[in-house]
Amino acid sequence: TMDVYFAELDIIDTLVYQDNTWIYGTIKVVDRGAANASPYRFAMQLDTNLDGKGDFLVLASNPPSTAWTTDGVQVYFDANSDVGNLTSMVADKDAPGGDGFEQMVFDQGQGNDPDAAWVRVSSDDAQTVEIAVKRTLLGNPGAFMANMWTGHATLDPGMFDYSDHYTHEQAGAADPEFPFFYP
Repeated sequence: TMDVYFAELDIIDTLVYQDNTWIYGTIKVVDRGAANASPYRFAMQLDTNLDGKGDFLVLASNPPSTAWTTDGVQVYFDANSDVGNLTSMVADKDAPGGDGFEQMVFDQGQGNDPDAAWVRVSSDDAQTVEIAVKRTLLGNPGAFMANMWTGHATLDPGMFDYSDHYTHEQAGAADPEFPFFYP
């Protein structure tokens, strides 16, 4: 109904950068402090084959401090390539929804590399969450595309892409310029 504003979910800036070992993503929200008492999650979706559809999802619980941690960090892989369905980023009419990111490849320090993914609050800005994932976990991509997400604890890897599970009419729009879908 658009009657509650979630400042802790309102992304105002993102940044993705890399070095030889890591891919980093930062997500700045309006007021991360509002999320401290709640189970909010931050995520970085990576398309490593450049087809416009996510291949990996790094999902992190709201970090408690500026210290890097693997606690609450999971990495999922779309083993059957159904994220984005037939056409990425748009709802595919009458197409099956798919099962999203169905294979967990890292879980809070568990996996082939116990140091493969990390999260922390930025030491420069308390409104920013930083995520880091090792390039080796992603198959050492030469290039990639990234999307950033925030959500409640119910942010579900199996529901990606959300546009393939909900119609625009069901999801609505936060922009009053779309009167048919707002609120």
